[in-house]
Amino acid sequence: MDMTEAPYYRNPYQRELTATVQDMKTHAKAHAVVLDRTICYPEGGGQPGDRGTINGIPICDTVKDGAGHILHILSAAPNFSVGDRVHVELDWTYRYDYMQQHSAQHLLSGTFHRLFGIGTVSVHLGHDDMSIEVDTEAVSEEVLDAVEHEVNRIIRLAVSITAETVTQQESQQTPLRRAVKVDGDVRLVSIGEFDTIACGGVHVADTSALVSVQYVRSETIRGNLKTYWLAGDRALR
Repeated sequence: MDMTEAPYYRNPYQRELTATVQDMKTHAKAHAVVLDRTICYPEGGGQPGDRGTINGIPICDTVKDGAGHILHILSAAPNFSVGDRVHVELDWTYRYDYMQQHSAQHLLSGTFHRLFGIGTVSVHLGHDDMSIEVDTEAVSEEVLDAVEHEVNRIIRLAVSITAETVTQQESQQTPLRRAVKVDGDVRLVSIGEFDTIACGGVHVADTSALVSVQYVRSETIRGNLKTYWLAGDRALR
């Protein structure tokens, strides 16, 4: 079975498309569908899998299986069969929210690193906020204020967020704030001159779409500081 084409990389703003059902599976006792192409991003890189509908049947999650196939997990029995043409529609509010969070996380982590040499250990794009665990036990209020201020300054500049796929050798010749962790070709996501990192996620078109970023709180975990943030429409709310 061929791998699913992923036009969400070419156009992360595409909200619907028509596809052909390639296979029907079971995943954690739920119905799962493999399509020849999809706009639904599968969970990965800290970004949740997309939700939406296939022929009106709700997609509750999108994941990749061990063979690399994109599985659309349904919350009800399908009304279609293998070989059928189906209509796929994203839960756009859900997808766009996480596009905002993911792009804001890149910008925050990049700003921590660029201004203060502080690295990111782990990230979590949660339902209510996002967290960035940094590789130091304490960060002063002055540093947190400076990071927040700089990120919001870049947001106002409407800097383009772009992606390109390069060879492993080319990635090693590109200044990155974190080493590449994959073999083979590498997808690099850049926020202008402010940050470049390997990433398989989907992002907003430019920083103005992030609207605003706000620092919320911090806690110490595993000897590191875990910082919490709001971005985009969450920050407005």
